[in-house]
Amino acid sequence: PNVPLEVEENVIDQLSRDVESLRSCALTCHGWLPSARYHLVASIRVRSREDLYSICNYFSFNPRMATLVR
Repeated sequence: PNVPLEVEENVIDQLSRDVESLRSCALTCHGWLPSARYHLVASIRVRSREDLYSICNYFSFNPRMATLVR
């Protein structure tokens, strides 16, 4: 049986602070990827120069994702 999209999104919203679970959701179902990705990039912590380079590189290839960062 299909679960309504609103229910799936609500479950992912409840996991918004659990990065590992969000990653698992993103890898488990293609339909969950947008919601999980939204939470994964919403808040980014830069702890080193390498982190900064990695983040800049990611957003240079995924510019639309940069708009999700709060």
